Amino acid sequence: MKIEKFDSVPLIRLLVYGDSGSGKTTLIGSAMDCEETSPLLVLNAGGQPISLRNYKPRPLVLTIEAMKDFNYVYRWLKSGQPSALDPSKHRRPEMTVIAKYLKHVEAKAFKSVAIDSATYVQRIAMRGVIGWSAKEPDTTRDSADLLPGDIPPPTSQPQWGRVLAQMTNLADLYYKNIPIHVMITALTRRDTIESMGLTLFAPFLWGQSSMEVPSHAEIVGRLMCTASISSRDQKAVAQAAQGAGKAVPHSILYLKGGRDFIAKWQGVDNPPAMMPSPTIGKIIQVLKR
Repeated sequence: MKIEKFDSVPLIRLLVYGDSGSGKTTLIGSAMDCEETSPLLVLNAGGQPISLRNYKPRPLVLTIEAMKDFNYVYRWLKSGQPSALDPSKHRRPEMTVIAKYLKHVEAKAFKSVAIDSATYVQRIAMRGVIGWSAKEPDTTRDSADLLPGDIPPPTSQPQWGRVLAQMTNLADLYYKNIPIHVMITALTRRDTIESMGLTLFAPFLWGQSSMEVPSHAEIVGRLMCTASISSRDQKAVAQAAQGAGKAVPHSILYLKGGRDFIAKWQGVDNPPAMMPSPTIGKIIQVLKR
């Protein structure tokens, strides 16, 4: 048992989901433009890191190849990033890259970490649980690299349960125990609920993960291109932009859920229902006020 402590300015615990091209990776990359959240470490798992190339300086991107890759990063970040500038004290070669990066951006430690994206992380988790390898019985090939024609083995209910446990454990531990800002992205999932006559939009995760993983985040936002939002919201956004003498924003981050999509912002009074042209800096400003 422990006593919860509430910081004057809470750390970001964000899950943002949206369609491909809505700007999720660009949003997390904007942490590099905010003093409170820069520099940013991106754990890339099926994301689009090329979207980060225009930031100066760029965040450091490490590609996740197996679920155990998250363990080393988690332990290191949780313990306060010890000896980040002295890679000789670490066995992993990534520490040499991290040390060079932090020296380049003149920082002692990362202030933010992002996982991009949870949708693909779940695929990595399933591969590990079902033991999907690239071995073909009729050839001599035995490689860790999967090929386009490789067929995964059948799955069972217990295996799905293990993947669910792995995904919720990942979200719980990263959000709860890492003492810097944590952001996770995901694609959008659409589920038709015939009894209610609507389509529910949620983070794209298989099974119960789509409902349980968001419960571990304090901010869940649905990111949409402005061209795809409702005509009523388009009109309101266009009028607001015109009144401010600005161009119509490319994207909108919805932060209050409704009947047809999941969104929330816990821990602040009167959070905005939507945020045009969202950035991590704008989120920080709401947390500060």
